[in-house]
Amino acid sequence: MYFFNFASHFWSMVCTGGRRHLLRNGNLVITPVSRDDDGVYTCTAKNIYGEDSSSGRLIVLREPEFYKSPPDVIREAVGRSITMECEAYTDEILDTTYMWRHNDMRIELDDTNYLKNLAYEMGYDYEEREKGKI
Repeated sequence: MYFFNFASHFWSMVCTGGRRHLLRNGNLVITPVSRDDDGVYTCTAKNIYGEDSSSGRLIVLREPEFYKSPPDVIREAVGRSITMECEAYTDEILDTTYMWRHNDMRIELDDTNYLKNLAYEMGYDYEEREKGKI
């Protein structure tokens, strides 16, 4: 729901019914807000001495929507490489972060902690394995 508070003013675009409701106190209520509501709204106050206007821009943002995502099942031979794609449509003005998990464990950019936890779960000693590489 989006709520403009311009008390006791006359709206230059009066909308009644549907998702937009003009209240007696001059407030405009839009519920639910959609992408079509994006734009500039102007309120104009008038009396016998003149008029004044005030405008505000409504920017309607959306949640990410995937257009590339991993398939439900991937089969690959041991020792081979795979790439799992993950890309979503997002609003450009928002910072977007992609986060991956493996069996509910977050994969970090520096995956040292992830590998340690995974090795522990599988019964291996990650520290000993890393010492052997030196």
